[in-house]
Amino acid sequence: MAKRRRGYAPAVSRGFSLIEVLVAFTILALMLGGLFEVFSQGLRSAGQGQDFTRAVMLAHSKLAEIGTENGLPEGVSVGKFDDLYRWRTEVVPFTEVPIVSESGIQALSARVEVLWSDGWRERSVDLTTLRLVTR
Repeated sequence: MAKRRRGYAPAVSRGFSLIEVLVAFTILALMLGGLFEVFSQGLRSAGQGQDFTRAVMLAHSKLAEIGTENGLPEGVSVGKFDDLYRWRTEVVPFTEVPIVSESGIQALSARVEVLWSDGWRERSVDLTTLRLVTR
């Protein structure tokens, strides 16, 4: 049998010290905070992507609608799709490349802008196309 000296503690660890536990919790809290920030940023980006995709679809729809119901009147008009999305259309003569035609064909530029607010700032989608009309 080995003799024990007075005041000598065996080399067996009896647990973690308070400092070690606090350091471990601090590291864990920092890592979890970073992970939560990454996930929340991803969710925010997904929501903004959905809003943008819906605005593009609404703009395509409005652009396809221009000229089908009331002809193609020149000028500006505005309206609302719902409580979130608003639209603005502008139809003007296309003058960048003059189209000369004896048959009375004229090129018009049709522009649709869909606007919405994401809570922080105003966002918009802008689509433009050319339409040929007879005058």
